Amino acid sequence: TPSSTPSNTPSETPSSIPSSIPSSIPSSAPSSAPSETQNTASAIPSGIPSVTPSGSATLSNSPTHVPSNVAGENDPTVSPSYFPTITATPTPSNTIGTSSPTAKPVSAVPPTIAPTVTPAGAIYYKGFEQGNFPDPPEWTTTNDANASLVWEVTDEFSNSGVYSLRSPVLYNEEGTSAIATATFITDANWPSGQLRFSVLASIQMPLDNFQYFVDGEMRGQEMETSAEFEEMVLLGPGQHTIDFVYNFNPVGMPSDSLPPLEAFPDRVGAVFVDDVYFVPNGTSSTPTGSPILAGPAQSCPAALDRQEVIAEGTTMYYTLVPANPTGSDNGLLCARLEVQGERWVGFGISTDGMMIGSEAVIGRPAEGTVEKYRMDGNSQDGVVSMDEGRQTLTSTSLTQANGVTTLEFAKKLVEPGEIPILEMGENIFLYALGGSNEFGYHAERGSFVVDFDENAAPSPAAFDGSTSIAPTLIPDGAVYYKGFEQGDFPQDYPEWTTSNDGNVDLVWEPTTEEASSGVYSIRSPVLYNEEGTPSSAKATLATNPDWPSGQLLFSVLASIAMPLDNLQYIVDGEIRNQVIVTSSGFEETSIQLSPGQHTIDFVYNFNPTGAPLANLPPPGAFLDRIGAVFIDDVYFVPNVLRSPTRTILNPTISHIDDSTGIPTYIPTTLLPSYFPTVNPTPMGTSKRKGS
Repeated sequence: TPSSTPSNTPSETPSSIPSSIPSSIPSSAPSSAPSETQNTASAIPSGIPSVTPSGSATLSNSPTHVPSNVAGENDPTVSPSYFPTITATPTPSNTIGTSSPTAKPVSAVPPTIAPTVTPAGAIYYKGFEQGNFPDPPEWTTTNDANASLVWEVTDEFSNSGVYSLRSPVLYNEEGTSAIATATFITDANWPSGQLRFSVLASIQMPLDNFQYFVDGEMRGQEMETSAEFEEMVLLGPGQHTIDFVYNFNPVGMPSDSLPPLEAFPDRVGAVFVDDVYFVPNGTSSTPTGSPILAGPAQSCPAALDRQEVIAEGTTMYYTLVPANPTGSDNGLLCARLEVQGERWVGFGISTDGMMIGSEAVIGRPAEGTVEKYRMDGNSQDGVVSMDEGRQTLTSTSLTQANGVTTLEFAKKLVEPGEIPILEMGENIFLYALGGSNEFGYHAERGSFVVDFDENAAPSPAAFDGSTSIAPTLIPDGAVYYKGFEQGDFPQDYPEWTTSNDGNVDLVWEPTTEEASSGVYSIRSPVLYNEEGTPSSAKATLATNPDWPSGQLLFSVLASIAMPLDNLQYIVDGEIRNQVIVTSSGFEETSIQLSPGQHTIDFVYNFNPTGAPLANLPPPGAFLDRIGAVFIDDVYFVPNVLRSPTRTILNPTISHIDDSTGIPTYIPTTLLPSYFPTVNPTPMGTSKRKGS
C-alpha cells in the first residue's frame, strides 16, 4: 500500500539528487543493432537554439577571435598549448539551430577543419573538428559487449563548426540493455574550474538515457529529448576521468513492456556532444556589456504594495522602485516570498522560462544565507554562487516562524553581465522550493510572468480558500463545461467521482497550483512510495445519457515520466490514449464519443509496469517532473454544424430528428450552475507560464 502523503504536497522528489545508478543494470549488448530511424535529421525538432561559445581564444583580453580547431589542435603556441595562434575565416556549418538541419554522411565531407570561436577564458577546448576520434590517451570510447558500437565523430549535427561526437545506435528488438561510453581524461596540471560541454540528447525513457560521471560519481543525466544546451560540472585540481554514458533500456525492462519507437516521433535514439572546454576558477566568460549610468542609492519602501500568488501556499509581495534618473543603475525590485513549510526558497530571472541560463536568488536556511547564483546546468553542480563582487543584494532576510519560510531581498534591476529586470514589459520569473532546509533537488518549481508597468492591471488577489467562482470563457458550442472553479471536488460535481482502491485518502482533488483558465484545476495525488509499490488513482466523469455523438475536450498538464508514472484515458473500460512524458504546458485533448452515456476515467498510475524498485530511476533523475497530472476545462461539443460567428453558451435540446439523430438547439441566456453568472473580465497582466 502506498505511503500516505499530505494532500497539499506537490512533489514526491527527495531533497538531493542521488549520486549513483542501480548496480544491477545489465551491460550486455547485441552483436549488431538496426537503425532506429531512416532519417535521423528529420526527427530532430526544428528551431533548436544554437549556443555557440563566443570570446577570445586566449586568456588575455584581446578581442580578436581565432579558430579553435586547425591542424595541430594541441600543438604548443604562444597561447596555451591547446590553441592555435593563426587567424582563419569561419566557414558555414551545419549548426544546431538551423531551421531544417540536414544529415549527411561523414564520408561526403572533406577532411578540412572548420574554424570555430574559442570560449573566453578557456585553457582547453575540443570541438572534434579534426574528424578523428578517439584520440587516446585523452579521449577513448568503449562498449564492453560490442566493440564496434561505440561513440564516433559525426557531421550529422554540431553546436559549432562541422563535427560533434555521437553515441552509437544500441536499440535491438530483444530489448537487451546496452551501454556505450566516451571517456575524457583531464590534464593532471589543471587547477580547479569548470568543465563545460554542449549536449543534444534525442532520447526518451524508458528506452534510453544519457549520464555523465566524474571519477565514477554521476553528476547529471538526461531522460528525455531536449533542445541543445550547455552543461557544466565543477572539477577540483588535478586529473579527473569524465565519462559520457549512453544507455539503452537502462532499467532492464522486458522487450514487450518497452514502448514502440513510433511513440516518440522526436526521438533519434542518440546523444550528440560538442564544444568541450575547461575554464579555471576565477576566469569570467560573461560579457560585461555597455556601461550603466550610476545613480544615487535608493531604498525599499516600508510596505510592499503588490502581490503575486505563485502557487498554492506561496505568495510574492513586491514593489518596484524605478531607476532615477531613467537609465541609471539604482532601480530596485523589493520582494518578500512567503512559503508554507520550512524549506529553502529560490527566485529566478529568466529569458525563456528555463532553468539553464537563468539567474537566481536563493535562501538556504541550513546555511543561513541569501545569495545570487548562476544556473549553469540541471544538476546541483550547475547551481553556482556568483563571485563576491556580484553579491549585490540588499535588505536580505531569511526567517521561519509558524511553519512559514520568508525570504526577503532587494535586487538591482540592471547589473552588468546579468539578465535585466524590465520596468515596463513582461518579465519571466522562476521559483523553486526545496523539500527541506537542506539545499538539494527542488520539490516544487515553476515559472510566472509579471509586468511592472504601473498602468497594467494588478495581479489577482491571494487565494483565501473561499469557493467563489473565477469567471472563465465558455467554449463555443459546448453543452457541458467544467472548469472546477467552485473549488470543492468532487462534492460539488455529482457527475464526477474519484477513487483509489489502495488508499482512499490518495485521490484527485482541486488545486490552485496550476490552471489552464481561471484559478482551479484538479490534480492527481502523490503516489510515489519508497517500496516502489504500483498504485493508481482515477477521476471519473459519467456523461449525460441524453448527449448525442460529439467530442469531449479537456486540457491536460502531465508532469510525469515513464517508467515512474503515466496517465491513461479510458472510455467505458477501453484505453483510448496515454501520456508517458512531461508536457511543456496545458495541452487540449479530445475524445470522440458516440450517443448515450459513457464513463470516462482519467487514471494516474505510479510504476505502471511493476518494475522492481532497484530498477526504477530516482525521482530526481527527471528534473522537469513533479509527479502529478492536472486537468482543467472539460467540455462536450456535439457533432453538429454551428456558425463560426455565433457563441452558444448553453444550448438546450428542443428536438432530435429521428431520421438523422441530429438535435436542434435553442440558445438561452441563463447559465447552468457550473458556469459563472458574471461577465468574464481579464484576470490581470500577471499570468502563469507553461512549465
